[in-house]
Amino acid sequence: MADLKLVLILVSIGILAISAVGKISNAIKGDPGKRLRQGQPAQTAFVSALSSARVLCYGDSLTAGTSPPLDKLFPYGAYLEKALNDPRARYTIADKRQSGEPSTAGKDEEISGMTVAAPRTPAVVRWRGLPGWTSSAMLQAADDPQAGLRSAIRAVRDPSLSLVIILAGTNDLAFEEDPQVIIDNVIALHKMSHLEGIRRTIAIGVPPSAWQASNEKSRTMASKINEALEEYCTSTKAVEGAATSDADVAEVVAVASYFPFPFGWSQGDSNWSPVDGLHLSPEGYAELGTRLAPFVSDVLSELQSDIQLS
Repeated sequence: MADLKLVLILVSIGILAISAVGKISNAIKGDPGKRLRQGQPAQTAFVSALSSARVLCYGDSLTAGTSPPLDKLFPYGAYLEKALNDPRARYTIADKRQSGEPSTAGKDEEISGMTVAAPRTPAVVRWRGLPGWTSSAMLQAADDPQAGLRSAIRAVRDPSLSLVIILAGTNDLAFEEDPQVIIDNVIALHKMSHLEGIRRTIAIGVPPSAWQASNEKSRTMASKINEALEEYCTSTKAVEGAATSDADVAEVVAVASYFPFPFGWSQGDSNWSPVDGLHLSPEGYAELGTRLAPFVSDVLSELQSDIQLS
């Protein structure tokens, strides 16, 4: 009965989010003010910005920004873009990957022995969120013009995407018995991006939830998925560092980086929806985007350096 209850919650939340999508702006190489058709199961937006890095966030309702009981969506991508382009933001190198907390210090200033660095590249961040979707469904719909990852990547040209951020696997916990299936699916989404010429991807770890807190099986599966994703990301960097000849080029241009979900779940925590404990609150989505920004800035800086050296 507990499993059935979770499935019903996921389905109902998916329906809620789909009904709200028609209210959200959408533009593919066009006017950001264009609207999605009512009932369309995803939000996607891209704008032309030749001087900016272009980032796509892809995933399920946690990417769409579903926050029951609210009808409005609060995609973390919007907060990520704001944080990346905040002229006041400066990130200490030592803190970048851990706290994600910005500093207001001047560029390259030494503070307590730590160098402070500003984001080097302006960024345009857009998102495609699919409420209720599993990683398996995402793979099967890769070329769907409204939902597919590959279709989204191919829709952006001149310039192409710089980075794809993938947050997937949460819904799978309610349907899949074998964590390896979920692991393979999520990794396949990263490899798909790499094959489309995306040189950098970020895997956000499967977040905790009220469901996991009360269900040991799902909690264990989530832990195994996150461990495997981190191992995969580490392996791509190891291959990159081992390049010794031109034959290695195809193997080293694409790198995945792992970003552990930045905060936990606890009863009454304001970062989580009070309705289901599965989705984030508006404050939680803002927290995710803000905490992710220093990590993304670091990845974009690495990518920029690689391009300059190539």
